[in-house]
Amino acid sequence: MAYAAIENSPRLKATLAALKAAPSGLTGRDLCIQANIMNPGECTSELRKQGYEIACTEEARSAAGRRVFRYCLTGEPSTVERPA
Repeated sequence: MAYAAIENSPRLKATLAALKAAPSGLTGRDLCIQANIMNPGECTSELRKQGYEIACTEEARSAAGRRVFRYCLTGEPSTVERPA
């Protein structure tokens, strides 16, 4: 899968900003609303590929029986180069 570089993606920047602003995390629906995105799973996956650590846990079931997931930023990419 191809993914966008965060530097060139307003969508990923908005997703990351929303996660950083919510230390306890956001549900998928809240993330969609706050970052104005359509697919929180896809956006968080793209951020993970760039080194961000994002936890995803099933929190509950909605009244309609749908699963509710919470996304939480747990770590950022290291800026220190590691020796090969």
